[in-house]
Amino acid sequence: MNTSDYLKHISPEVEKFREEFRNNKIPKWYIPELHLSTNIVIIVSVFSYCLYNISSPSFTELLMIPAMLIAGNFFVWAFHKYPLHRPFKIMPLAYKIHTLSHHYFYTDEAIIYRDKRDFIILFFPVHFVLPVNGVLFPALGYFFREFGILSSNASYLMIFMAAMYLLLYEVFHFVSHLPSTSKVLKIPFFLSAWKHHRVHHTIKYMGKYNFNIVFPLFDRIFGTIRK
Repeated sequence: MNTSDYLKHISPEVEKFREEFRNNKIPKWYIPELHLSTNIVIIVSVFSYCLYNISSPSFTELLMIPAMLIAGNFFVWAFHKYPLHRPFKIMPLAYKIHTLSHHYFYTDEAIIYRDKRDFIILFFPVHFVLPVNGVLFPALGYFFREFGILSSNASYLMIFMAAMYLLLYEVFHFVSHLPSTSKVLKIPFFLSAWKHHRVHHTIKYMGKYNFNIVFPLFDRIFGTIRK
């Protein structure tokens, strides 16, 4: 997006906040291509590791796929509603980064990014993706296999789906921050996600409604959905 088109979508107040953030919070060494490519390498490595170890899963084992989609949806709803939008003493940075930075950098009227350096406040950082998807879930899978809680196939499917849900989250979240004229939004489920997330970025609604990203299952269940 060129500068003139970008500025048509951004209020002076939001742009002032963004410029202060860009000047004071984004390190000079930040390389967006390295940020995204590192995350992609982690996710693809997890996919490859799991697919290599999965062999002829049974129907029961394959139920891990919908189970993890539902679990991931609930986790996003709960984590988004509470630590990300309410200050918790045990994880104060979550609230500061998400509510006080992400939500004032991207508002409902200024949902779009200017250029790739804005990705630092749009995509998960490497220091989240690596420990969670590259370490935590593989460790949980190992523990569940070793103690007979899950079969080998089920444990690898759990690890695979945790990485898959993160990938889905990132894709849908990125699409939700595209301009309204984007051709991608001609796809109905992307347009629906975009509208859902834009309401969430309204300052007065951000702590109350539309916490899900990929599909609003638990927003519907818990009555936190707003059109």
